[in-house]
Formats: sequence, C-alpha cells, structure tokens
Amino acid sequence: AVVETSQTRQAGRGPLAVDAAGSYTMAGGVVLDQATLTGDKISGKATGTLNPNGASDFALDLISSGPSLPLILGSAESPVKIEIRSLSAKVAGESTRARLDVSAILPSIVTSPARVDGLALALHSDAFDLKNRAGSVSGTVSVDKVGLDNPVIAPLIAGKVTAALSGRLTADAVAIDSGSLKSDALNSQVAGQVSLRDGAIDLNLKADAPSSALPAAARGMLGERAEISATLKRDPNGSIAIGGLKLTSGALTAEGQASLADNKV
Repeated sequence: AVVETSQTRQAGRGPLAVDAAGSYTMAGGVVLDQATLTGDKISGKATGTLNPNGASDFALDLISSGPSLPLILGSAESPVKIEIRSLSAKVAGESTRARLDVSAILPSIVTSPARVDGLALALHSDAFDLKNRAGSVSGTVSVDKVGLDNPVIAPLIAGKVTAALSGRLTADAVAIDSGSLKSDALNSQVAGQVSLRDGAIDLNLKADAPSSALPAAARGMLGERAEISATLKRDPNGSIAIGGLKLTSGALTAEGQASLADNKV
C-alpha cells in the first residue's frame, strides 16, 4: 500500500510504501509477522505481538536519513513542534507489567519561549501498563543546545545539558519523583510534573551555580558560587512564572519571584 500524510508532505517525503502481514483479534491483540515502511530517505519496521490484554513481545524502529519527520503536540495556542530523526521501542511481558524501552533522537523541539537542538532520549520501565499507558519510568536526556533569547537565564543553560529522572508516565503527563539537570554552569535537582497534553510545567528546583553565570548587577554581592531554590510553572500559553525564589551565596540571602513572557523577565 502507498500512503501520504500532511506530516510527510510537510517534510518533503512524498508517498510512503507500507508492506505488512499479520492479524488482529480482541483476545490476541496485534500480531505482526512483518511490517515495513519505506520512502525517500526513511525506513521503518515492526515485528511481534502487541496485546494490551495479555503478553506482548514487540519491536519498532524508525530511521530518517534525510529531513526529520515533523510532529506537533500541545495546543493550537501553544504548539510544541518536534522533529524526529529516529525512534526505537521494545515491549515484552504481560500487559499490566511489561518491560518497556524507548529511545529517540530529536534534532529539534520548538515551543514558546525556547528551542532545543540535538536531543537524545532513553526511557526504561520494568512494569509498564500498556492498556492504561502508565507506569514507573527512569530515563536520561541529553541536549546539545537550549536556545532562549534571555540574558538572565541563558548563561545558566549554556552548552550541553544532560538530565536523569525517575518518575511515572501516564497518557497525559510525566510526574518526576526525582531528577537531576546539569549544564556547563548549573547542577540542579528537580521534581514535579510536565503535561504531555498542553505543555504545562510545574517543577520544584534546587540548583548550585557559579556566581559568574548570574546577572552582572548581582555578582558584586555574591560569593564564588550561589545556591538557588524555586518553583517553576509554565502555563499552556507559554508564560513562565518563578515563585518561592531563594538565593544564598556567602553571607547573602535573598528571596523573591519572577515571570518570563515574550522572552522578557
């Protein structure tokens, strides 16, 4: 069969050839003897059984050697635009406690007010509920560059950014029980929730950073390093609010709050 979607047209892919052989039953789920997807500089394959009511043993791989595949999430008011270079997923075990491994390379993610380039993601779960799309997960993320046109925040996230997390994934959100985030300047701990439905974020942050990465007006009052704690909230429209902000450096302690809209603090 030949298929073409708005996403493939947007990426300049043209028609894609799909070749699949398998079966589907209510009791047995989807059984793929083989399924392949081929097109201009894109290939994909899937094999195995994916059964939300029983045992699964399924593998999926998608690779693009040309322009990345576009995907848009979030809301119309605040879209999250994602480009996919490769995606791999493996599922094995009973549907209510399946082993799940997912990895992806995303050349870019664009949302208000930031752009992320060169993201590599790996997620793992020992007991994922396939039917309800929920379960405990652990994972790592690395980002080559975070673009944010803001002179206050940009120095803190300059260079390569890496993160590790453990939490719970549902169909609509990621709840982070504990996580770490590191950049050239920042070493932080994070917990909270990220919505997959509308891009809303609610996080608690604790960080340690060199005073040289903070605004120049404050550096003269600070020691060599500063400890920062705050809550960070992003609403579905892309506005960011920072509350409970506390900064400690040497003998200085300061508290306050801030907001970020249209790249202005």
